[in-house]
Amino acid sequence: MREIADHVAAERVGGTGFAVLVDARGFPISVPEGRSLGSLPGWSITRAALHSGNSVGSSEFKSPEGRAFVGAYAPVPSLGGAVLILQPREEAYLAASEARNAAGLAVIVVIAGSLLSAALLARLLTAPVLKLTRAAEAVARGDFQARVEITTGDELQELAETFNAMTQRLRQYSVLQVDRLVAEQRKTEAILFSIG
Repeated sequence: MREIADHVAAERVGGTGFAVLVDARGFPISVPEGRSLGSLPGWSITRAALHSGNSVGSSEFKSPEGRAFVGAYAPVPSLGGAVLILQPREEAYLAASEARNAAGLAVIVVIAGSLLSAALLARLLTAPVLKLTRAAEAVARGDFQARVEITTGDELQELAETFNAMTQRLRQYSVLQVDRLVAEQRKTEAILFSIG
């Protein structure tokens, strides 16, 4: 029995958790070194362990001093008592809390990355359209030298090439029209000169 009690007293759970072997009245048989658990019979988990029959269980509870704990228990039928495993609540849930914080940070990073990607994609998609718009405005002002260089390898590049072909034809048409106007002006001047 002493060997079991010593083994239980030596058990550690996490950083400050511990195991206690209690008798049928809830008094500790084995206590970890440096612990004073005189009030253990009054703890709710001790009462639950002693009244559980042969079933194991766990619960959250507060010590008489008000400290929050998480505990588990299992009966020891040969002793009429139980083994209690006790750990401060904040320590017991530390890993879950850290995982929740890490998951929250991961969500924030993913959202930020998505927003940044969306902004970059929007800029990549709108830049060629803005180039075409500026060139079309230049043509509307009569600047048929306007060209658009887009190398996206998609429909926007095709549109830019078509636009450039159109402005080249407009330039040719414009030069042709100027030549016709000059020819008409010369004819008119020749007629006026011959009349005059």
